Amino acid sequence: MNGRPHRHCRRCYELEKICANSTRFWFNEFVPVQTPVLEDYKLQMIDIRWSNHCNLRCLYCNSNSSSSIAEFKKIKQKQSIRQWQQEILALVKENILTIREVYLLGGEPLLIKENLELLEYINDQHITLITNLSLDNSKNQIYKKLVSKPNVNWEISLEQVGKKFEYVRNNASWNQVIDNVIELKNLGKNISFNVLYCIYSSLDFYRVLHELKNYSAVMLNFIIEPDCLDVRYHCMDIKQIAIDEIDKTLADADLLSWLGESNISNLTNFRQNLLENHEKDLSNKFLFYEKNNPGPLTFQELWPREWQLIQNNVQLNKK
Repeated sequence: MNGRPHRHCRRCYELEKICANSTRFWFNEFVPVQTPVLEDYKLQMIDIRWSNHCNLRCLYCNSNSSSSIAEFKKIKQKQSIRQWQQEILALVKENILTIREVYLLGGEPLLIKENLELLEYINDQHITLITNLSLDNSKNQIYKKLVSKPNVNWEISLEQVGKKFEYVRNNASWNQVIDNVIELKNLGKNISFNVLYCIYSSLDFYRVLHELKNYSAVMLNFIIEPDCLDVRYHCMDIKQIAIDEIDKTLADADLLSWLGESNISNLTNFRQNLLENHEKDLSNKFLFYEKNNPGPLTFQELWPREWQLIQNNVQLNKK
């Protein structure tokens, strides 16, 4: 505003410093940077997040985006959205001829019952679903409705594979996710992995990508909040592991052709960012964050060498 970034835009501008995708760029595809004349504006895209209803307690998430976290922390849930749901549905119905894109997020959109009624109005519009895809969908009516639609892009959010996936995404089953991915592939659906790059994915990133390459395309996004999960704000020993993993990835011609130019550019720029001297070292904050992890698995069990490096760095800083 007035030529200066608004404080609520800080996250997007921070992401853009490392050449990552940002919500600001995403919305600017549909809304002109210049303020349009209201009478001339036509609704082209809807991004609907009815509620925080979700089956998982992902480590980087919060109660605003996950009802499971809110329940675990005994945080009172928001009131029913029924009072304004009908207004939104009426707006969609009124503008259905100009709407080109529909984004369904959550929470977990496959659990949010309001999406079932919304999908009754959506015909040829392109739908992007951002999902954890960790549910047994055999009786899920929202899933069945989406599968019947011709223009749906299934974006599956994750950071890891196997047991490490289940550690980050508390309550999820890796086998269930892969079963669902295979089912969608067999149905000929358009699927991709939305890989969230953070300390959990950075420390064995090369292996994670090799595993995912067996199933689908990938899009990289970067987690910078909570800040202690941003690998840029860890000690050089940890950052070097992340750099080595990126270097292995960038040296693998097979992986590069699969990743595509945009992901390669973001990785290259993030690698350069890792080499810069950041003032913050949040190792101690990360240890505290991990000690409050309610899941059955621990970072120490899954990454014992890296855990020790972080511990050593914290002890060194105390001297």
